[in-house]
Order: sequence, then structure tokens, then C-alpha cells
Amino acid sequence: MLTLFGFEFAADKLLPFEQTCEVLGVKLDLSLAHEGEIRITNKPSRIEEVRGLLESAVALKALVPAKVPRFIGKLQYADSQVWGRAGRIALGDLRSLGGSGRHAVNLVLKARFELGRPLSIKASVPVPPAVIFTDGALEEGKATIGGVLYPSCRQMPAEVFGATLPCNVLELLKGDKEHVIGAVELFAVAVAIKLWMPRLTGQRVLVFVDNWPALDTLVRGTAGVQEWRQVLLSIEGAEGGQPPLYWFARVPSGSNVADDPS
Repeated sequence: MLTLFGFEFAADKLLPFEQTCEVLGVKLDLSLAHEGEIRITNKPSRIEEVRGLLESAVALKALVPAKVPRFIGKLQYADSQVWGRAGRIALGDLRSLGGSGRHAVNLVLKARFELGRPLSIKASVPVPPAVIFTDGALEEGKATIGGVLYPSCRQMPAEVFGATLPCNVLELLKGDKEHVIGAVELFAVAVAIKLWMPRLTGQRVLVFVDNWPALDTLVRGTAGVQEWRQVLLSIEGAEGGQPPLYWFARVPSGSNVADDPS
């Protein structure tokens, strides 16, 4: 085909047709394409390279400043190629190079590469996405959260939860900050994902919140506030197996069906 169109190419680099191929640092597996599924994972050589970098950094608990850009570049490329927004919190902590409580997120990133789970993309999914609404409220020092799930199977009934946060949880979310409503709203999303994860694994999921700071944090996948970072880590920790494909969006407070249970 290339010859027919007059393109010059290195014929010695051509490979025979196979069900798997390596391109741009990832391994593309089409062995299940006939079932509408494509699997993507990092190349074995890339995994080994990244594992070595992470093991060294975790063991020494230090990085040479001059090597940080190259170090993070390799991690970010390998992680984003397969998992997209996942891992941003760990990479953000590596960029900051310091602070207590940040060793664990580096281990989270290390574990992802060692497990080497392939990302599964399913074409022509015949079911609509699951839809989640969450909300949080704070009145007179009392924090409450709520959520509503509309399963992807629309014949199934919607599910709902509502809860009052224990005082110790509220204090953990507050930290040394005066305003805590954003953290409460974010915590509501974490609880909803944890609660309904068995229904969400590998599915497309629309998550609606009515708080802008919480929405921005969910979209970025990282946060500069330690308490918010811990909530994000709890969301990532709940995503065992095949993580859902999320789309986070804002819903006006007056249209948020999770307002009543919260």
C-alpha cells in the first residue's frame, strides 16, 4: 500500500500481520477483537524500566533534582498511555518532592506497573452508562451526604443512600481549613463509588455533582490539599479489577436528585 502511494519506508522494519503489536510504548492486543474488545498494556520492557525507577526512588526516598524531569516524564508517559487520569495524584506528589504522607502514593503507582493489568476497551457497548448523582450538606456543624444510582440496566430500580458523617471523619476532612463543604461533597462521591463499585466495574459511568471545587478535583485527578488527596486515593483504591470509565460533570443544585437523601 505504501509503495502504491509512493511513500518511502524502511522495509526491513516491517512485521508480519499479528493479533498483537507494540506501538508508541504500549502493547495492543486484538486477539478478542471479534468479541468487540481491545486490550492495551505497557510494553514488558517499559514496565521493567519504570519498575526500576520506582523501586530506586521508593527505597532511597529521594531524587536527584536534575533527574526529576526525565524521571517523571517516563512515569507519566507510561502511566497515561494506559490509564489516562489514574495515577495523576502520585505523579503530582513526585513533582512536589517532599512532605509527609506522600510515600504511599508512590507505592500506588509502583503497584500499578507491577500488576501490569491491561486496559480493556469494549466497542459498541449495547447498554447505556450508569448514572450517579451525589450531594453533601453542612449545617450547624453537622455534615450529611447522599447519592442516587441509576444502573446501566434501566429495568432495574434506582438505588439511594444517605448518611451523617461521624464527627471524627468530619474533623479529618476539615484538617486545618475553615471551609469543609467541598471536601464533604468529594467524600460523597468516594462513598458512592465504593458502595456501588460491584455494579460499575468496567462500565461507562456518568457522575454528577453540584460543587465546582469537588468537580474540578475529580476531573484533574489530583489535589493540593492533603485531605482531598486522601479522598482521591480512596476512590482509586476502590477501583480493583477493571476500573470504570468515568465522566464527571456538574448538575445545578435544584436539579440534583441526591439533594433529598443528603
